[in-house]
Amino acid sequence: MSSAGTPADPGVSRERIARLLGRGVAQARTDSASHAQSIPATESQTGTHTSGDPVDLEQGVGPAGDYLARCKDFKRDTLHGAWRLGEVDGLDPRAFALLCGDASLGDLDPERAVYLDTETTGLSGGAGTWVFMVGLGWFEGGAFKVWQGFLGGPEQEAALLAETARRIAGAQSVVSFFGKSFDRHRLEDKMRIVGVDSPFEGLPHLDLYHPMRR
Repeated sequence: MSSAGTPADPGVSRERIARLLGRGVAQARTDSASHAQSIPATESQTGTHTSGDPVDLEQGVGPAGDYLARCKDFKRDTLHGAWRLGEVDGLDPRAFALLCGDASLGDLDPERAVYLDTETTGLSGGAGTWVFMVGLGWFEGGAFKVWQGFLGGPEQEAALLAETARRIAGAQSVVSFFGKSFDRHRLEDKMRIVGVDSPFEGLPHLDLYHPMRR
């Protein structure tokens, strides 16, 4: 690693990453393909899709009022693509620290992280863009829990954002895909407007977009 946190020698970096993952790059591709083929055909990988308003919503009461949300538990052996959710415990976070050039990710525990995604009405920030859904996932006990908070109307914005901040602040770290550049900033923009403190300060944030791109 150079002092700037980027790999000094790409070849050495790839070798180190392969060691941390416990396999070479070529072997990883082979393992992934064979792993996918080993999934029993009888195991459904389809979800329930609905149109119209979100279903199964319940009213919650948070630090700033009422909001709408739903929560669902998934067993650790649930398939996501060709991998089971519980296989996350085989990760060595030092590989992410190396790929991202961020030493704080070296101690990231996937079992104590919160996984973040949002849906918004636009790509720009500020008051004109609404975050109408916040999705958070985390491991708890023998399950992976997914919480989705929905904006039922403008009057619920502060409540939804305050509950989101409370849940994120209780995690050891944040994992997202392009969240460092988008989701986090859309949430912080809106939190600033309604007077909710940002929960992201001091939390290691693994944005999978950057190591996946590399």
